[in-house]
Amino acid sequence: MKTLKIFLRDLKINLREFLSLWIILIPIVLAAIIHVATPGVTGSFVSVALGKDAPPEKASFYEKYASVERFGTAAQIQERVMERDFTFGLLPDGAGGYFILAQGNEPQAVLDAVKLLKTYEEKGEAPSVGALFTDFGRTTPPLKSTLITGLLILVTILSGMLIALGIVDEKSDQTIRAIKVTPVSTTSFVLGKSLIGVAYTLASGFAILLVSGYLAQNALAILVALLASALVSFVIGFLVGLTSDDFIAAAGNVKIIILPALAPILVTELADPKWHFLVWWSPFYWSYDAIKGLLNQTAGMGRVWMDCGIVAVIAVALYLILLPKIRRGLK
Repeated sequence: MKTLKIFLRDLKINLREFLSLWIILIPIVLAAIIHVATPGVTGSFVSVALGKDAPPEKASFYEKYASVERFGTAAQIQERVMERDFTFGLLPDGAGGYFILAQGNEPQAVLDAVKLLKTYEEKGEAPSVGALFTDFGRTTPPLKSTLITGLLILVTILSGMLIALGIVDEKSDQTIRAIKVTPVSTTSFVLGKSLIGVAYTLASGFAILLVSGYLAQNALAILVALLASALVSFVIGFLVGLTSDDFIAAAGNVKIIILPALAPILVTELADPKWHFLVWWSPFYWSYDAIKGLLNQTAGMGRVWMDCGIVAVIAVALYLILLPKIRRGLK
């Protein structure tokens, strides 16, 4: 009951503070913008790159089922294939036919779709009217899943900011020291302060999935992965709150944390996989891997639970390292 009262007090404080309201609402607004701005699956989920010298009837066939782009040289097609979306090149094989050029990291179902299209085209047959070649259970293009995953990771960081703001408010009211002479234990205080982060992570995560159209795609597993990632933010939130004198200082300190949190995401998306080991130390790397795999439906639950387990281990280790500082701040 004491823990719940602390949570309800934090909730009341956050609902009346402009900065807290901004933290609560901005991820949902951004999710709506991403949902509207990113193209639909039928327009961009699968793209085929053809040479300008390819027969017109070949291009006409693929245009019925995928986005077709024309290029002047094989090198241009290869460069297009190496970009981050699911684009496949069709190049002459020197024997009168064509072969599929793929980057190598595309989902197998999408690659199978292109192979099937190629088979139909070579046989001069049309797929049945009810056949779908650009969805395969995935309802959005890769760009959208990348942006939504990054937004969900941002939510876990902002959950730590809410905790920090709540602790700063307690410090300004001089109620932290008063805990020592009340029936509220330090454990109840920590749990009560953490509940606002849990509630925010779950509520914002659910709202983002709902607004962006991902709610039906492993939503429960995604929320669990979010909570695992938020464990790290909770620890950081306590440390920031206890070491900050006002709301502006707390917000500034959390903003500094956002930069190293985004680094693993940038490395994952922009760097060659052989360099990913450089950011294995970051819990946000594993959270990003789990959540994006769930959104794209390319990761099995075994891999997701492994990622969440690694995040939890890092969070516990970080908590044990920072525990002395947190205890000193609560005195």
